[in-house]
Amino acid sequence: MSNIIFQIRATLTPLRDFLHRYHTIIFFSILSILTIAAGINVLAIISDKTQAGKTTSTISSEFDKETIDRVIKLNPSDTAEPQGRTNPFVE
Repeated sequence: MSNIIFQIRATLTPLRDFLHRYHTIIFFSILSILTIAAGINVLAIISDKTQAGKTTSTISSEFDKETIDRVIKLNPSDTAEPQGRTNPFVE
């Protein structure tokens, strides 16, 4: 039994030494490859031409008459301000 353990250790020692010596280089290489792959995927998603024609605007850009009248009637001088303070947005 002890002989088998020594054989396993003997075969794994070069691998262990290699990983111990180059583990930082391997880590940053894998990290760089994954970062580049993620960037390429994001770029492919952003520049997808098939989705560009399918987008439709779901936001209404028109106001109804009631909303326009309420905005016109809005007067900033109607709001009460605390004493000693001025409104910085009034010209």
